[in-house]
Amino acid sequence: MLQLSETVMTELAVHFVGNQNQGGKIELSDALFEPSPEVEIALIQYFLKPFGKAEVSYKLHTPEAGEKLEDNPIFAACQSIFADADTLFDQSVKLANHLFAQSQHPHIKPGEFFIAKLSDAVLEGELVDAVGIFKAERKESFLRFGAQPTQLSLLEGINVGKLDKGVLIFNTEAQNGYRVAVVDANNYDTHYWNDDFLTLRIDQNESFQTKAVMDLCQDFVKESPELQEDKAEQMVFLSKSVDYLKNHDNFEMEEFAKEVLPQPEAAEELLHFKKSYEANHEVELRDDFEIAQPAVKTLKKQVKSSINLDTNIQIKLDFDQAESARQFLEKGYDQEKNMYYYKVYFNQEMG
Repeated sequence: MLQLSETVMTELAVHFVGNQNQGGKIELSDALFEPSPEVEIALIQYFLKPFGKAEVSYKLHTPEAGEKLEDNPIFAACQSIFADADTLFDQSVKLANHLFAQSQHPHIKPGEFFIAKLSDAVLEGELVDAVGIFKAERKESFLRFGAQPTQLSLLEGINVGKLDKGVLIFNTEAQNGYRVAVVDANNYDTHYWNDDFLTLRIDQNESFQTKAVMDLCQDFVKESPELQEDKAEQMVFLSKSVDYLKNHDNFEMEEFAKEVLPQPEAAEELLHFKKSYEANHEVELRDDFEIAQPAVKTLKKQVKSSINLDTNIQIKLDFDQAESARQFLEKGYDQEKNMYYYKVYFNQEMG
């Protein structure tokens, strides 16, 4: 969990980075920017608010075999800033030039480029420092009123409620590329920001692995011949999958398959499907890992718990009691009406 309500900004540099393809230029400041208290409050809100629901799910890396993490310009700059905050301005110049070198696609917009040193971020209960890198691309027009109501001027500026691109690099797990959170309001040019400029990779930690298990299961119900046509059985399978994650500290793939799919053939089918899932998603789902319980709570809310029919009827199931779908919900086919049906058994109506 990431908390930024008490985070403060201790150093800030601002430059302008244009688009080389459009003849744009880079404009470098001469020194650190020292905002007024009012501007500083607005900037912190502008920088950090978009990260309120962001996941710290990335790490810096190097794309070329044989390279070291220090060969990644972002990693090298952050390593220097974390060791000595006085190097922030010099490192910001290097980062601005690095971004300018990547700004060649015609869709990439020019904009102000901010590099900040941040303190007192709380990541999973631990206080950590961070380096924030942000880019403001969109300019908006606004009216400014003077002393008299008729004194109006049209100005252009940044809407501090709409950050275009931002990344927070936290001073933890440096040996593996730091832990990183990213936000991007312009998805059409994410490749140049995430891949070319930052060079990020998914952090396949316990939280990622936990979520990947449920992604695997949800893909499996769409592919399994026995499950794809039976929504009730899908619900039972997904409910048992969540229960396993919720009630175990550690995940073990073979044990999981046997517990959620008691039939040996079905369990074997899931283990085989895991291999194709890994290939299709380009991930490695470990056979054993520590389950991230905060991720389980989120996953439970995302799993579908209703059956929607094309006759505008919805059957809502209690996800925690999905086994009831197997006992008290019966699917059949009416030859006369040429339609499927569900038969529901109950003792009395509730509520």
